[in-house]
Order: sequence, then C-alpha cells, then structure tokens
Amino acid sequence: MRYKTASGKGKPHNNSYYENGTCNTIDDLTGFKIKMSDSVELWNGLIVQKDNYEPRQPQDFPPEIRPNRVFKGAKDESEESVNVYTPPEDITQL
Repeated sequence: MRYKTASGKGKPHNNSYYENGTCNTIDDLTGFKIKMSDSVELWNGLIVQKDNYEPRQPQDFPPEIRPNRVFKGAKDESEESVNVYTPPEDITQL
C-alpha cells in the first residue's frame, strides 16, 4: 500500500509511517511530530526540524578585550625623567 500525501508523492505529512532506522519525536518549537532523521538539535538543546534551524547569533560571542601588554624591563611612566622649566620665585632676579 502506498501512502498518499497532499501532493500525491513522497512521504505522508503526519509522520505516522514506518521508516527503518529512525523514530518519531516532537519538534520543540512547533509541537508537531517529526522523524528523528529530519531533526537537528539547537545550541540550547531544543530539537527542531531541519527547516527551522537557526544558527547561534554572533552577538552571543563578543570580542575579548585584551589587557595592555607589559614587556620585561619596560620603564614605568612615573620613572621617566622630565625636564620642566620653573621660573624663579622672584621676578627681579631675571
């Protein structure tokens, strides 16, 4: 006996048919019964049909902010010698 579908060919739409090596499961997004061979697991553990698969968003992985590099033997800014001109306190001495 052949199964009849809406289009007249292919697998029936209710997924109640027997297929060797696979079983039925429930799509976590739609609630419909699907074959395990036609399903995929999302990153959060939901089992959905391959047509409803969405990859994880790139915004879930922000770029890592790296700290400043410190080199061995590098001088600290406070250790730098800076020549600063300071005028004498008494202007008449100029």
